[in-house]
Amino acid sequence: MKRYDLKNQTFGRLTVIEATDKRADRKIVWKCQCSCGNIAYVHSVNLIHGITKSCGCLARELSSERFKKFMKENSKIKDITGQVFGRLTALEATEKRECSSVVWKCKCSCGNIAYVSSHSLTKGSVNSCGCLQKEVSYQNIQRFQKENFFENTNVTLLSKKEPNKNNKIGIRGVCFDTRLNKYLAYITFKKKRYNLGVFSNKEEATKIRKEAEEKFFGEFLEWYNSEIKSKKAKS
Repeated sequence: MKRYDLKNQTFGRLTVIEATDKRADRKIVWKCQCSCGNIAYVHSVNLIHGITKSCGCLARELSSERFKKFMKENSKIKDITGQVFGRLTALEATEKRECSSVVWKCKCSCGNIAYVSSHSLTKGSVNSCGCLQKEVSYQNIQRFQKENFFENTNVTLLSKKEPNKNNKIGIRGVCFDTRLNKYLAYITFKKKRYNLGVFSNKEEATKIRKEAEEKFFGEFLEWYNSEIKSKKAKS
């Protein structure tokens, strides 16, 4: 028998039938029959070095055996297969752990697969793949806009006195232009910015800004509170 003639030799569950015309890294790919009856095509190196011992059935059996052993060793684990937690249905336990809690493979009602610990499922801290949180977040945004926006204007911000965090002057609607070495006053109303002028000192810019607030915000808020907000409260 030639050195590399593997015909009729057995490697694990594989018995070599014949060489094929296929090559991998210049090595022969052999046609083999597995003890389970399946045909497999295996690289000669994988046969000789025991890398491939079956058509794949051995790996599946070992995986199944590991899972059975895992379940036996953890027989105290509560079986929640098929149970529904919010939008999640527990499909099967995995070998993963999260703070000693079994991680379950679950299917969400939206169709996505999620891996969630039994503790999170039974305590109700996780009840979807994440789709529920997104929906709730979207609903909260819609509710906030409905309650606080009117004509593209965030009414709550009109009453705000504090400047934005990136405002170094400390006065809302006033900033310092380093190129002009002067103060700028501005006001934004209904998504439109109005430039109120350029001033040599902060006090003058602040005064103009306050006057603009009374004109833009004051009149609008007075009308809004009496006409719109009261109607919302009644509804």
